[in-house]
Amino acid sequence: MSSTHSLWASTASRPTYPPLTTDGLEVDVAVVGGGITGVTLAMLLKLAGQRVALLEARRLGSGTTQGTTAHLTSVLDTPYRVLEERFGVRGARLTAESSQRAIDQVAALAERFRLTCEFERVPGYLFTEHDEDYDALKEEAAAASRAGLRAELAHVPLPIVVRAGVRFDGQAQFHPLEFLSGLAERIPGNGSYVFESSRVLTVDEGEPCRVHLENGSSVIARRVVLATHAPLHRLLFQTKVAQYRSYVVSGPVAQAPRGLYWDTAEPYHYIRAANIAGEKHLLVGGE
Repeated sequence: MSSTHSLWASTASRPTYPPLTTDGLEVDVAVVGGGITGVTLAMLLKLAGQRVALLEARRLGSGTTQGTTAHLTSVLDTPYRVLEERFGVRGARLTAESSQRAIDQVAALAERFRLTCEFERVPGYLFTEHDEDYDALKEEAAAASRAGLRAELAHVPLPIVVRAGVRFDGQAQFHPLEFLSGLAERIPGNGSYVFESSRVLTVDEGEPCRVHLENGSSVIARRVVLATHAPLHRLLFQTKVAQYRSYVVSGPVAQAPRGLYWDTAEPYHYIRAANIAGEKHLLVGGE
């Protein structure tokens, strides 16, 4: 069996960083995990005046970040009508606001550092091919609107038979590894560091904390953030983490619809286009 490379990994310019080889490096914050969460956090901490050490076991962005389809959306897998039932309108609104602020944060960083990450504001479409889903989509549009999103029943511009759809304005897409790489190269300096091939094994909590690496090196930090998808050495928590896998294919196309698209199937399918170096690609995922 052979492995494949994601569209992002095949088209990104990715600098490399050295492993940590010294013992007792002192910083304000150690961030464990070099995906988009860890890199963005490390950048924000440095902008706030903190000395940061970013520690990645492999290469930056080598996990979920390079495998994502990079839909930047304030629409969660849990429908807003369900969020409203469970947590009330205020809870659903907080969810929408935090998700929308995350998109705005990506936009602000891309603009501030002039990152060539193909960031673009696009609409998102939730759609169905089944008449019986119409009422649920109508309810979802209303619940999302009450949560503060710009959502309405609308035509879905796909070349397939669509029975109903909800358009969400203010969504976005980008090239995740170009975004990550652009931020990462601005972190080192003035007491901050980026290390690859630096696997963290344990963290001794205390004042300060001590982070132990596989190669025997260590970092001393006042605070430690585990941006590792699932926390390290929290065995009971690990038993509660469900494992999901989704498959994505991509390829060059002559034309593709603009926007983000996902359906109501279980599991659902999702579609988006990407413009890379003047060439249009279509990404289709699901199952």
